[in-house]
Amino acid sequence: TDYPKSLCDATDKWDPMSFLVGDKLQPTDEQKKTLRPLIKEKLGGKHILCLSGGKDKLVPYTCSAPFLNWLKTGLDKKEGWFNDQGIVLEDIVDETAGHEYSAKMKVEAVRFISENLAGEGSLKAGTRTSKI
Repeated sequence: TDYPKSLCDATDKWDPMSFLVGDKLQPTDEQKKTLRPLIKEKLGGKHILCLSGGKDKLVPYTCSAPFLNWLKTGLDKKEGWFNDQGIVLEDIVDETAGHEYSAKMKVEAVRFISENLAGEGSLKAGTRTSKI
């Protein structure tokens, strides 16, 4: 590879994409048995808001998309293999923003936090994807 071994080793150890997904976007049934307790421990019952800038050149959304799509697939209400963990994922891309916290993102963050603190989140489990 083009990267130093120490970086690759650290990524293998600490990056969620690496230890959850590995080389495959769809884990085998055996891998699912191993991953379910880890997902329950680390993400179970969590409400996650991912805000991204559609024009971000420093951390392009395309770099996050494989991991987020993996999460969304697992959380799918009909066929997700860990959709019973009470996890909420909102993936929102501000198409006009770069690597910044935009006014549109602020509106979404305030809504997300307010709804969750009030116990009124629009989702009890599952995913919401939006472009703003």
